[in-house]
Amino acid sequence: LAEIMTGLCSVVVPVAGENHGEAQTQTESLIIGLFEHMPRGLGLLLSTLTWQRAQTHIAAVFAHDHIVRALGASASKGMPSSSETKLTKQGQTQSVFVLSDVARLSILAALQQHVAFGVLPTVFQKQWHQVLSAPLSPSGVHTRFS
Repeated sequence: LAEIMTGLCSVVVPVAGENHGEAQTQTESLIIGLFEHMPRGLGLLLSTLTWQRAQTHIAAVFAHDHIVRALGASASKGMPSSSETKLTKQGQTQSVFVLSDVARLSILAALQQHVAFGVLPTVFQKQWHQVLSAPLSPSGVHTRFS
């Protein structure tokens, strides 16, 4: 189970790093596909995040943290990871993947289909909303709430 979660993380993070030109739309469709076509894996990740006594909870937190950061949010504890600290010391910045409004709303819809998303601890739920809802354009907000 832990291997599956870290595997999901290892797929999303490198894909989100490819953020240029025509590859942008292909990358977005791949990331949307991961969320829409892997409902069992996503449900498992969310339910494991919800149940803190699960043996794989730490792996779920790791996968969640890396997926959310790859999509543009900050670290879950509010502290930068050691790799972010090293990059900052070297004067480099971490590139953030910029999703379109359609992609953000598709991912949010895929997440909200799961019962576990509704009972997710507030820390994790806020991160998803921060990365998917906060950066919406005015037309994206109108689409979301219409």
